[in-house]
Amino acid sequence: MTIKISKAAQLYFALSDLTNKELSFTTAYRIKRNLDRLKSIGEKYTDELNAEFETILPKKEVYADGELKQYHTIADSIVFKRWDESGEMEDLDLKVLSLEGEDMKFSARQIEALESILNFES
Repeated sequence: MTIKISKAAQLYFALSDLTNKELSFTTAYRIKRNLDRLKSIGEKYTDELNAEFETILPKKEVYADGELKQYHTIADSIVFKRWDESGEMEDLDLKVLSLEGEDMKFSARQIEALESILNFES
């Protein structure tokens, strides 16, 4: 499967959120396998995010409530935009997830990130 590197990073973090859920063996295995395939992309994204965060964060002794989160969100949007605009594609051998029978709730953001590997057929 060939996907944009920015989408692969989103997929990595969406799958990471699922690792602490109680899932069937097959689903848990497929998530773990996909995370292994996406690990280097997730780590690279995290490194760039941390570097960007340090660049834009004002140097002061005390930060107001939520201020650090705000700068983290800004850094995330900067890095994501840069990755998305690069147009770089990655060919990844990812397993399709069929979540039928799994007792899970997803946010719209998670569904958007996971849609490339979800099987919606019943």
